[in-house]
Amino acid sequence: MNKIKFSHMYKKLEGIEKNKPVALIDVMSISLCRLSKYFIEYDTSFMDDDVWDNYPLKDGTYLLLFFMDKNWKLFTTIRRETPSKKKYYVDNIGCEFELVIN
Repeated sequence: MNKIKFSHMYKKLEGIEKNKPVALIDVMSISLCRLSKYFIEYDTSFMDDDVWDNYPLKDGTYLLLFFMDKNWKLFTTIRRETPSKKKYYVDNIGCEFELVIN
């Protein structure tokens, strides 16, 4: 099974069952400057040492990945776009991923 890895416990993942697969339902290529500060805050908020923080992003083009769990709970994540990452995620639309939080 494919894996989607997160380096922290992100706020957007609250309520998503960690041991259950999630399905990749869509992929979009988007420039970071096109996303609102509110969306970026939603997507990058994580807990570290009992304090909420935001993962820093650099300007550039990202892949906006849409995932859904078995209960139809939707969450997104953005990943830096490269040709190989784009091909990998686009080729795996409709596939299940194991949610891994380090």
